[in-house]
Amino acid sequence: MCESPKSMVAMDKKGKRIVQLLTTNPKISIAEISREVALTENAVRYRIEQLEKEGYIKDYRTRLDPSKFGKPFKVLFLMKIEEQDIRKVLMEFPSCNELVTIYRITGHYSIMAIGYFRDQNHMQDFIDRHLMKKTHITDLLPCIVTQEWKDDVFMDIE
Repeated sequence: MCESPKSMVAMDKKGKRIVQLLTTNPKISIAEISREVALTENAVRYRIEQLEKEGYIKDYRTRLDPSKFGKPFKVLFLMKIEEQDIRKVLMEFPSCNELVTIYRITGHYSIMAIGYFRDQNHMQDFIDRHLMKKTHITDLLPCIVTQEWKDDVFMDIE
């Protein structure tokens, strides 16, 4: 009995193992995955294509070390913005090169952003130049990261 492509993508043990292998080492070869999961290389290619098509695998990225590029100072910004102004403020953020991640969140604050800076002066200049000039930000809480315990995009898929 033939399985439909949709059911082929179901996260069975082999599919989960493929995702784990790719997550651990995005540069792993199809041949190596094939050996690990006991499937042919063509079957592995097909499964990976299906996992990508279905959105299980969003992209393949190279993670950089900001400190190697002169920006060792990581800061989380919590911003409170009036509901009617959130979209306007969010549309302005792409021009802020210091911010690498921006989230819309629930709770007292509306936005959480992560940025990297050369030092405290660079961060303060960014706050003055970009954030304090945005009159729609009614509360700003910058949180300097003093130590990272876990910065991982991996998740348990069991």
